[in-house]
Amino acid sequence: MPSDAEAIRRWLTDIQHHIHMVQGFVAGTSYEAFKDDNLRLYAVTRCLEIISEASRRLPEELKDRYPSIEWRDMAAAGNIYRHEYEDVAAVRVWQTLTVSLPKLLAVIEREMGTLAEQTGWVTLKIELPDELEKRLETIAQEAGLSLKCYCLRALLKHLLTGASPEQRDQWQWQIPATLRRNGCEDRGEP
Repeated sequence: MPSDAEAIRRWLTDIQHHIHMVQGFVAGTSYEAFKDDNLRLYAVTRCLEIISEASRRLPEELKDRYPSIEWRDMAAAGNIYRHEYEDVAAVRVWQTLTVSLPKLLAVIEREMGTLAEQTGWVTLKIELPDELEKRLETIAQEAGLSLKCYCLRALLKHLLTGASPEQRDQWQWQIPATLRRNGCEDRGEP
């Protein structure tokens, strides 16, 4: 069972990840193109549903620190997306993603920074001989990953290999967050 801090980190990471997905879906897109693109509209709306649900799980004391964020409206929006879908207007979704999400992302990243300070994230710098780095880059590209994500996955896989069942259970919550925190896609176990 994850600790409160681990659960909060997971919810914050989910919100951050889905905001980044939304930003990717609409990058370089105008409102005029967005409103007529059902695929983008549905993809963004699904991300907003997940953001809404994750925000509902955040503790009240966290939400109270940021009264400028419309937490209740965010939670209510998820119900509209799920149950009153016929009322989902492209203009409202566009306003949410262009006005509300950047503010929310700043809050999420601030809170994640606070949690990181509390839990002691470590930054690794690895220096490799050029030949070894080039070989690893080739292997990573063949796997469809950046060198950083490939190496991180290899380290995490090795870590899990020697882990006890209790450690594996504890780390199951930390590994996806670690991958997302480092800009790596979560494809299940490393």
